[in-house]
Order: sequence, then C-alpha cells, then structure tokens
Amino acid sequence: TLAAREAARRAEAERYAERNWSRAEEALVAAAETLEGGSLNRAQRAAGDAESRYRETEARALTGKARGR
Repeated sequence: TLAAREAARRAEAERYAERNWSRAEEALVAAAETLEGGSLNRAQRAAGDAESRYRETEARALTGKARGR
C-alpha cells in the first residue's frame, strides 16, 4: 500500500488528481484506524482498498499530466 502511495505521490497526484488523492488518503487512515482497533482481517481488506485507490489515482494523475491539466 505504501509503495502504491509513493508511486501516486511521484506522479504528482496531489496536483493532478486531487479528489482521488484525498479519497485514497482517507482509505489509508481508515485502514490504520481499523488495525489500531484490533481487527487485522478488516484492516487488510481496507488496506487493499486504499492500495487500489492509490493505483487509480496514480493513473489519473499521469493522464492529467500528459494532457497538461
């Protein structure tokens, strides 16, 4: 998940896919909070969701950069 986050960050997702970046960040925080609450299985699923969101965010950011947005 953190590798996907870093890839999205390197793609400048905060600039080119701001809404998606925020949602991915929220998903990561939710996963961490779930883990802190003691539910490993639910936290792993939530982390998977966050990773998917970061991958999508990276792709959107790269597309936005290519289009000059």
